[in-house]
Order: sequence, then structure tokens, then C-alpha cells
Amino acid sequence: MIQSAGLNGRGANKLNYWILPGTIITDHPMQLINYICDITGISYADITSKKRDGHIIDIRHLIIYFLHNRFKDKYCLTDIANFVNLKSHSSALHSIRVTNNLKQTDRDFRALFESIEKRLKEN
Repeated sequence: MIQSAGLNGRGANKLNYWILPGTIITDHPMQLINYICDITGISYADITSKKRDGHIIDIRHLIIYFLHNRFKDKYCLTDIANFVNLKSHSSALHSIRVTNNLKQTDRDFRALFESIEKRLKEN
């Protein structure tokens, strides 16, 4: 196993997914967030900031949607909101609803959603 820094300054025995090209490990929310940030080119600092630029907000909504779908049995909406520096569970719930709405009404957003979803399923 390769030693890498874990969350909150704690070390963890995790395989670094940069070591093996094509191997994406998304068994922790931060790994999923970082992977989506890499795909979209938006930094984690922008995702957790208070910026209200449309493209950043869209990616933030997508991250929350994918976190909820993948980790809803392990993390509550408040925890998911905390990963992206939102105030409460209601903000996360709003993001999930917005994502569902935009998937149905916005072609560009749906294309981005499907692209991310396809990459996550491949890995």
C-alpha cells in the first residue's frame, strides 16, 4: 500500500489514484470531489468559495448530486453540504433539486452531467 495524506491531517493507507493511470478510487467524498474538479477544471477552492459564477454553481450542484447518490447511506445531507462549505442540509437538497431540473431542461448542463456520469461509471 502507498501511504498518502488523509483528511484532517490524518494519514491513511490509501492507494493514490495518480500512481496508476486510469484507476480512480472514489470511496471517499473528497476523492469524488477532486475527481470532478479535475474533469471540469474548476478548483476545489472555487467550489468551496462563496463565488456565484454560473459555471462554478453548476459544478457545485453536480458535486452535491453525485455525492448524495454515491454516499447517501453513509453521509447525511448536512455532511454532504459541509464538504462543499454550504450552510445547511437545505442548501444540499436545493442543489439536488436544481440538478434534476437542469438535467431535464438545459441541454448543455445535461451534456456535462452525462459526461461526468459516464466517466464515473467507467472507473
